[in-house]
Amino acid sequence: MKILFCYAILMMREKKIINAISIVGLVLGLGLAACSAQVETPEKQDDAVEKPERKSSLLGLAAKMVMGKKGGDKLFYAPMKGKGRTPDQYGIAYEDVFFKSADKTKLHGWFIPAKKGVKKAKGTIVFSHGNAGTVSYHLGFVDGMIANGYNVFLYDYRGFGQSEGTVQKEGIIADAVAAFRYIKTRKDVNQEKIISVSHSLGGAKSIAALVEFHPKGLCGIVVMSTFSSYRKMALKMAGNAANYVVSDSYSPVDMVKKLPKVPFLVMHGENDRLIPSEHADDIFNAANQPKTLMKFKQGGHNDLLAVNQHANEKKLLKWLDNVIK
Repeated sequence: MKILFCYAILMMREKKIINAISIVGLVLGLGLAACSAQVETPEKQDDAVEKPERKSSLLGLAAKMVMGKKGGDKLFYAPMKGKGRTPDQYGIAYEDVFFKSADKTKLHGWFIPAKKGVKKAKGTIVFSHGNAGTVSYHLGFVDGMIANGYNVFLYDYRGFGQSEGTVQKEGIIADAVAAFRYIKTRKDVNQEKIISVSHSLGGAKSIAALVEFHPKGLCGIVVMSTFSSYRKMALKMAGNAANYVVSDSYSPVDMVKKLPKVPFLVMHGENDRLIPSEHADDIFNAANQPKTLMKFKQGGHNDLLAVNQHANEKKLLKWLDNVIK
């Protein structure tokens, strides 16, 4: 087990995050399985009740020693570097944008004008993507918005794509703030019609960012397939030992009640096998009015907008049109 932990850390140092997640999950899973195996006879019932907890605690402490108190936080990110495919390869006009986060980290994004042009757009969407890949992997989430009359600013966090820096929770929140601040500098967009749309991890980051910075002209906030708590997700993936290595700071369920009181939409697919739809309930219940919850029987984590001939996407676009008026 110690060997597996060491290998997991090596994978993290080499930025092979997916491998690290699998190994850490395997280690924690093996540890919890070992705990269960201790339950043998009625005579040992008291010990059997305590031993799984002790084993889990010991495993958690071991993970903490190897990974650090917040070492598990980094396992939420699976960045990729490089340019990837660009919108023009799909017949979509775009502008490369380089801007800076609060600590001067250089970030990259795409400003994609609405199909009818920037100034004829219904509004401008700042899109915060999920935990993996680069902006090029998330273009499919926003192409319908572009076609239906919205400008979109799609950006990469530090450590992703062409953005500089190293992945880190507080830094990525600062990057999301920087993205909204950048849009507020553009003179070619209607500054009274800004909307935040996000997916998965991006929902957690955008919520925390909008608590810190309330951009004037923000008309609505959308989170899709977002988890309510970092620790709740970690517990699902790795068991109780995750408590020792994952912090719950800036979790959406705590931050959402502090958002500016603009229309708020939570979307989630009931077939999401990565983030259970109960997380959507947690976020929605904690949020202030005005708020809307859309849960769909069809739709997983990454195909929420595409399933059933884009039926869910059409409902999102209708909601956007209503709040942007």
